[in-house]
Amino acid sequence: HLVLLGSIILSNCSEITETNTAVDSPSKEKTLTQHNVLFTLNTQEFIFSEESIETVNRIIDIHEAYNVPVDIYLDGVILQTYLDEAHELIERLKESPVVSVSYHARPPMPYYNEYDWLDLENYSENELWDLIVDYGTHVMDPETGETSDEPGGFGYFEEVFGYTPVAAATPTSSLTCALVNQFFQDYEASFIVDNSKDYSWGSNKNGLAVRPEDIEVKLFERTDESPEKIFAELEALTGEGPYFMNIKMHDNDFITEESAWVSIYVANKKQNRNQLTPPFDLSAGENRNLLSDTEAEVLWNAYEACVKYASEHSEAYTPWNMMELSQQL
Repeated sequence: HLVLLGSIILSNCSEITETNTAVDSPSKEKTLTQHNVLFTLNTQEFIFSEESIETVNRIIDIHEAYNVPVDIYLDGVILQTYLDEAHELIERLKESPVVSVSYHARPPMPYYNEYDWLDLENYSENELWDLIVDYGTHVMDPETGETSDEPGGFGYFEEVFGYTPVAAATPTSSLTCALVNQFFQDYEASFIVDNSKDYSWGSNKNGLAVRPEDIEVKLFERTDESPEKIFAELEALTGEGPYFMNIKMHDNDFITEESAWVSIYVANKKQNRNQLTPPFDLSAGENRNLLSDTEAEVLWNAYEACVKYASEHSEAYTPWNMMELSQQL
């Protein structure tokens, strides 16, 4: 990898090539249309794990009821949590006809942007690569931030689910960005996720497609809006497209007022940066307030309304998950 890695590091990690070219090999079942929709659930609630498991099951219930695809993103810690506590959920994630599983990372992974507790600027390129591979293929302890010899992380998804995570997200600094993307490419992810801006279909970064997102909808911030108002934003994009709206939730949005990783790993919450070092205090995640049933149902009603709207207006909006989109590359 050394020659290839060296050439990648010399490139600008933020450089993106954007095109709106025609699809070369469309799926036999679906083709890209002008207005397309993604539903994304990011899971991360490893402290209130029972509630997280219930949340993911309810999300799948909704999407199966309306036959609308959904992407469920797991990090290494939550994957291990589900493997330890909810084998039936793992099987459901594998077998559900509407679910596509992808990967994201959270602290205390040391190369997560703004959370470097290992002083990685002192590492050589080879040492950084070895570190990224280690964290990407082994279980990480959420208290110590260290890895074990047990297989886990991104590299373990294929053994668990039968396929490599279709999309992969790890926000990183410029020091490790290209190397992390190279790791995902080597382990055969189809897309990377970059939330620094919106990307049109056909965008590419360091040899990998970027998950398309022309409109981001953080639904947990917009529960007072109707689906008609939200989807009208996508309808307002009148060029040739294809355009994508991504409707996003986190498992903890339905459960707590604050996420576990922010509670545990963030010293400066205003700036969302870490100044802490291991061992991390996991009890800080236990002291959060759970949402009331009434508060949670507001979120559930808003979410189901959007899924239902997408199902009932399939002539105007085409819903996808990342597995289906990978067939369009």
